[in-house]
Amino acid sequence: MAHDQRRERAAEPAHVVVDRDLAAVAARESHEVLRDAVEVSEERHRIAELRRDLGSASELEVRRARVDLNADRAELLRQEVELANAKASFKRLLARDGDFDFTVADTIVIDRSLTLEAVRLQALRNNRTLAVATQARETAELVKAEARAERLPTIGLTAGYAFNDLTSELGLPSGRPPGLNYGISASWGIFDGFNRRRRLQNADIALRNSQLVLEDARTEVLTRLETAYQSYTNRLQHVDLERENVALAGFNVEVALEQFRVGTITSVELREVQSAYTSAELRYITAQFEAAQAQTELLLLSGTLLERLDG
Repeated sequence: MAHDQRRERAAEPAHVVVDRDLAAVAARESHEVLRDAVEVSEERHRIAELRRDLGSASELEVRRARVDLNADRAELLRQEVELANAKASFKRLLARDGDFDFTVADTIVIDRSLTLEAVRLQALRNNRTLAVATQARETAELVKAEARAERLPTIGLTAGYAFNDLTSELGLPSGRPPGLNYGISASWGIFDGFNRRRRLQNADIALRNSQLVLEDARTEVLTRLETAYQSYTNRLQHVDLERENVALAGFNVEVALEQFRVGTITSVELREVQSAYTSAELRYITAQFEAAQAQTELLLLSGTLLERLDG
């Protein structure tokens, strides 16, 4: 069956998609699932007509198969609209005009290689909030250093070189001896109304506040990171469970179709098995979508989302 070709792929480390791209991919996957449902319903309707012609089924069974087929076709048409809307939304995100077209990927890509320790180290290096708080603290340190420097004396150095001038040649006393002259001076303010002390105190308070802001930002980012990572791992487990359900439900549909062909189950029973398979496939897509969203949130907190997008 077609579901055998739709598998979750291992993500390349340098690839990630944004939410609107994810929505388009999920819409296309859902479209494929509903197209499979139409194919099963068409086969069911064909078998029902064949059994009616052979006298082993009633017209009612054919009509039921036809009603379900029409319902599946209508759902497929609605999903085609959803897919078109998702593509249009993504084109608006890309700032492209209506003539621009593109092919939506057929699989949601999830990177399963992320570890908590790795994303924690990346967050401490790359997270934008932490970078801003760190820069504010460094600025406060410079301001305090400048305020402290105001209490130190001002040192001045002078240097020069004097040449023999005309007064010496005329026998008149020269203002300064020829050769190298240099000197050093120091000065500092004795009292400025305690302004320097106030500036130093204000700088010290600003530095302490910036340090508290940095520590608070670090705690918040790491806490959110751990929560996001827990959500990410849970979503991956959910994906694994739904993938197993899809495999089981797909096998059940194949068996049920064969049983329906030989007349050992009714049309209603086949429909129940088919509906269970379609629901399992749609839940699997939803689980992949949520896992990819959790991955995006994790990369955003670690400060590496733009790197993945550029890659």
